[in-house]
Amino acid sequence: MHQRSGVADLVESVVFTEEKMQAMGIPKGTLPVGWWIGFKVLDKEVWEKVKDGTYPMFSIEGEAERVEAE
Repeated sequence: MHQRSGVADLVESVVFTEEKMQAMGIPKGTLPVGWWIGFKVLDKEVWEKVKDGTYPMFSIEGEAERVEAE
């Protein structure tokens, strides 16, 4: 499924807990508890396919380097 890469950038990442939503003034039941991420699709052809429903979802692929914490 990971045929293309570099078509979108992660622009936002937040974990919503009940406590955090209460502190932010978000009414209970408005958002689910969990991790929310937002992407900016950079590839115009891909974005058009997202908008017309050809791509109703996508898979996240990434790389990381494990670093020992002190």
